[in-house]
Amino acid sequence: MGFYEFRRQLEYKCELYRTQLTVVDRWFPSSKTCSRCGTVKESLLLSERVFNCEHCNLSCERDLNAALNLAMAVSSTVTACGLDNADVARSEAGIEQIIYRKS
Repeated sequence: MGFYEFRRQLEYKCELYRTQLTVVDRWFPSSKTCSRCGTVKESLLLSERVFNCEHCNLSCERDLNAALNLAMAVSSTVTACGLDNADVARSEAGIEQIIYRKS
């Protein structure tokens, strides 16, 4: 199964179960962004396995940092009352939302 079919199936299941699917743009800099302060590095070599932020001195495993950024991107897109005021800024950051609501 290719990625297109995988995403299509996810969208179908979300619609079926009336839930939401949040898709983060493939160019979202999850590895280059500090999960503590939000500073984005200009470059980060693939061989660098530890993320070190020069701004706030955070040091953590690169994949963990990226996972935290993706979790925050998803959790910050929707509030209890629905979409919040920062949607425009998040859209510019590369976060795409697909929301299926109960009718």
